[in-house]
Amino acid sequence: MDKQQLTKLYKGHATAQKELYYAHCDRLMSVIYRYVKNVDDAEEVLQDTFCNIFRKIKQFNYELGTFESWSYKIAINQSLMCLRKKKKLNVVDYDFSRVDTHIQNEGLENLHFEELLKKIDLLDEKYKTIILLRLIEGYEYKEISEKLNIKEVTIRKMFSRARRRLMVVVRDNDHYHLNPISEKVN
Repeated sequence: MDKQQLTKLYKGHATAQKELYYAHCDRLMSVIYRYVKNVDDAEEVLQDTFCNIFRKIKQFNYELGTFESWSYKIAINQSLMCLRKKKKLNVVDYDFSRVDTHIQNEGLENLHFEELLKKIDLLDEKYKTIILLRLIEGYEYKEISEKLNIKEVTIRKMFSRARRRLMVVVRDNDHYHLNPISEKVN
């Protein structure tokens, strides 16, 4: 996006908004769908994302990053809000003090991105969201903690558990079935 386009967007020109939408809608939809997994909800989140982009466009600053990364963050935040609203993101602050946090990374680096996303999709929603935010989006634990309003130590432990489960999925291919008894934390 150049400064002339940005100026038009500042002024609310419909043509500039339409061009921006079509230039970025596919990319943002793929990000949103990673989280929402429902076409109707994803389309609604995409609409909300662009409404926020147009409303907040004057806050965008080239010196702080690209438009792509700025809009990407808006899409992720809108997706998380949708999950919370639909009660699909109910992460509880558990006491993970007895959970083993040592994790081997074997297998993840050998997967193609699309394969990795398919494996992540097999995880419970709370783990999937944390894995996506940390591994795929690259957010730090503190940022995830703030986004999800959960203690950072809990996010770290949940990420550890999610990553361990993801490696089970990778190791066992598509024969992954979570044993509900293994969910208990003493």
